[in-house]
Amino acid sequence: MQNNFSITAKKMYGKRSVLDVEKCKFEHGKSYAIIGANGSGKSTLLKCIARAIDFDGKIEGLSKNMVAYMPQQSVGFSFSVINNLKFVYKTREKKFKKDEAKKILKDLDLLHLEKKNAAKLSGGETQRVALARILCADAPVFLLDEFTASMDIKQAKVCQELVSKRAKDRDKTLIFTSHQMSQVAEIADYVLFLHEGKLLETMGVKDFPKNVKTKELKEFLEYMLTKEVF
Repeated sequence: MQNNFSITAKKMYGKRSVLDVEKCKFEHGKSYAIIGANGSGKSTLLKCIARAIDFDGKIEGLSKNMVAYMPQQSVGFSFSVINNLKFVYKTREKKFKKDEAKKILKDLDLLHLEKKNAAKLSGGETQRVALARILCADAPVFLLDEFTASMDIKQAKVCQELVSKRAKDRDKTLIFTSHQMSQVAEIADYVLFLHEGKLLETMGVKDFPKNVKTKELKEFLEYMLTKEVF
């Protein structure tokens, strides 16, 4: 089933507007990178799509159970790593597939930790467990907020390749935030640029980062280029 959807969302914290987007559209089976400075509304947009927070607006074409959401602050539930994954199947009312779960743990280099308490792992390990839960959920839409931020370069590369392959092979819609422009260029089909809560620019990844239109995105990319080479 094709799951194109759109969101119109406005979010205020007190008198401060943190998000104001209108009819932001997402196409089934495509990968979207949401970029922008800290405080630009990236995480808030993902939370709205996941219905993790209340907001003014509406989502058309997407129900809550069609989404698997990984927040920026990853957590490991206080039981074994393998039971963290088993818990996902239970909440999704799916039969636990032990072989599939172990395959995911192996791909994420977590199999040797399957019996360890997930609440006692390092930051990078915890983030990989959170990602493993997303992959087990196997929802039509993956929402990933800075999903490799706590990982070293090698781990991040493995995880982004695994997520990208999983999304393509299973025809998922992937929406992720990132401050790594190389990651954006490698796995996104489209790039969405948020500035002060507003969607200023959307482009195909083939036009990124050369053919930008707004001065705000040009300035943002110039700043990011001082940190990372595309």
